[in-house]
Amino acid sequence: MKICAKVQKSLVFGTLVLWGSVIASPFELDNLSVQQSQSDGSHYQVPYFPSAMNDRYGREGIMQIVNLTDQSGTVTINAYDEAGNAATEIELSILGGNSLSVSSSDIESGNDALGISKGIDAPDEGDWRLEVNADIAIQVVASVRTFGGFSTSMHDVVPLIDDVYPIYFFRGSHRWPIESRLRLINLSNEAVDISIRGRDDDGEPAPNGVVTMSLRAGQTAKYTARDLEKGHASFDGSFGTIDGDWHLEVDASTPILVLNLLHAPTGHVTNLSTIPGEVDSTYTAPPPVVPSTKPDAPTIEVVDARNFVIRWTHMASAGKSYAFDTQAKFDTDAVWADLLCDVVEYENDVTDDLSLPVPLTADLVAGEVIQARYRVKESDACATGTWGLWSEVGEVTVEGDDDDGGTTQGTRYGVGETIANMPSGFFGGTLRGVSMRLSGGVVTITFDNGGYVENNDYRWTCDASDGCRVVDRVVEEGEIVETEA
Repeated sequence: MKICAKVQKSLVFGTLVLWGSVIASPFELDNLSVQQSQSDGSHYQVPYFPSAMNDRYGREGIMQIVNLTDQSGTVTINAYDEAGNAATEIELSILGGNSLSVSSSDIESGNDALGISKGIDAPDEGDWRLEVNADIAIQVVASVRTFGGFSTSMHDVVPLIDDVYPIYFFRGSHRWPIESRLRLINLSNEAVDISIRGRDDDGEPAPNGVVTMSLRAGQTAKYTARDLEKGHASFDGSFGTIDGDWHLEVDASTPILVLNLLHAPTGHVTNLSTIPGEVDSTYTAPPPVVPSTKPDAPTIEVVDARNFVIRWTHMASAGKSYAFDTQAKFDTDAVWADLLCDVVEYENDVTDDLSLPVPLTADLVAGEVIQARYRVKESDACATGTWGLWSEVGEVTVEGDDDDGGTTQGTRYGVGETIANMPSGFFGGTLRGVSMRLSGGVVTITFDNGGYVENNDYRWTCDASDGCRVVDRVVEEGEIVETEA
């Protein structure tokens, strides 16, 4: 059973170089000539860098980093997912005049040739955006490569003109399956209010009016034409439907990054964000302030069969508020279970010992490994600010609670003994780490260590490092512990 199944019912709580280049596959062409605008020569924003691990179309981000000097330098890459979660910083060395090609696979899985010994794994939510910094002048060119080798530029954003971000072509939803997608990125440490106005091909405003929304610090949001026309749970209002295409104006209370992307059902994507003409789009917001290293792992204490406590230490500053987010799971689970996010305000500088009791709705079993982690941000609310890195993972193995180190108190059956209360023949119930086979009228039950089978009245648990086997209610291998269900 997963932690979430046990917990959920119980918890209340950025000298530019002009490039002229085209990348082509046998039947497709895309222009990579547009220079990267979100930069100051040593700091670059890559607004969309698909996760190689998560992308269902087999796409991945590709980034070319060029050293424009004759000096060796250091390049750092910070990746943020669509929720604003920061991954571990990556540091690369680059020789004078050299270039590096870095892909999503490289940053997620590691690449010894680049000096990335350990990857950052997949993002917790959506895809990546990257911040690339260097202590020398560099040029960064980013693209997205599809499974067929087609690459499209992904380093430019919609320019800010007269205080709005204009999008002159946004494909109407009726022209699906080729669809436009709007990508909005809040780089600041505060929430931003956004309004989107739409006009049709005749210059008429959207029938239903304006769409408004708020983006959390560090958050990325993405919307299709259908979302804007029909409405979406994450914003207020809707455009209504039209027969043609849209011209959009995006207005934000603080500067953001806006991308206008065109997607095909084959997974191909192109960036339609830039327009002809000279515009000022050099704004680069400061990166979110987040810890660059993971906090130490929490400790976990098993209190009893249905309760454990997660403990960790935090160094707080006087007058600051901190939000703490916690997750837990068993080591065999693929998904972390969200536990509790809470905010603590501190009057004094202090090293605080924090703890979170976790009640369960089912008994723990000896041999199970509980894992937990937490993250912190300086904020007075869980919904605002940018989270720091998840801590190292703490874990504990559930031990037995009888004198012989068994899984639990109860009646023990050794090799050769018959389990009288176990039903004969094939019977239903709850199985964990157990397989049951019926052959020739004889039922054979094979247990992993700590595995159990349970009916309405009893639970039979294997307490043997090599597992257990019961044939027609007779223990043939290991030791079985019988307890009341």
